[in-house]
Amino acid sequence: MKLNDIISGISKKSNMPKRSAAWYVRKAYVLGMKESSYPKCKSRIDETVISKAVCVAFNITEEQLKICVRKRTVVDARRVFTHHYYPIAQSQRAVAEYLPAIKRATVAHYLKTYSTLYSYDKIFKKKADMVTRLLYVTDN
Repeated sequence: MKLNDIISGISKKSNMPKRSAAWYVRKAYVLGMKESSYPKCKSRIDETVISKAVCVAFNITEEQLKICVRKRTVVDARRVFTHHYYPIAQSQRAVAEYLPAIKRATVAHYLKTYSTLYSYDKIFKKKADMVTRLLYVTDN
């Protein structure tokens, strides 16, 4: 079943506008992502461990991750960092406070676009998988 079919079905049954139904579906997706379980951790995961793993995978410094640079590699690194840190921080504001280069709305955008970019960009997928391997124990 496609996402648009789900949204239109919710909209018809609840008599709410399609835009509101889409908002609730996105919120449910983010909450489901927040509660999803990752594989066993290699060590205690916090923002510094995640940022170091992201910097190793994307070959950037931690300063580049935190300052306002709009290069694609740095933006992709921030997107991966946000994907891994948001379930721990449990608020977009906390992620934005750790990364002064971005705002809360940018964090929301990164969370929405991560899965899309992961599905079609092979280089991004390879680097995101590398971060996951650095952070978590995987059987693969």
